[in-house]
Amino acid sequence: MPEELRAASLFQRVSPSVLTVGEKRSSPSAAPQGPTGTGFVWDASHVVTNFHVVGELKDPHVTFLRKVGRSRLTGSEINPDSLCREKQVMNM
Repeated sequence: MPEELRAASLFQRVSPSVLTVGEKRSSPSAAPQGPTGTGFVWDASHVVTNFHVVGELKDPHVTFLRKVGRSRLTGSEINPDSLCREKQVMNM
């Protein structure tokens, strides 16, 4: 399989699990908050992202292909010796 086809196939398989993380609007008339980062679906009720993405958010929301859902922080880890120095797990 040519490299381009493998890349396209990989994208089609994993892209549904990729999401953006941001803050909900403070009111319906408020300007939309831009996403602060991305994450991916770990299982049916958890999302993994980086601590700096959600560390300051009061009301984090995740967006999948234009569908928005509320989430809450369920755990975090900061390990300066790891290649993945920080991670955040959110419950959907």
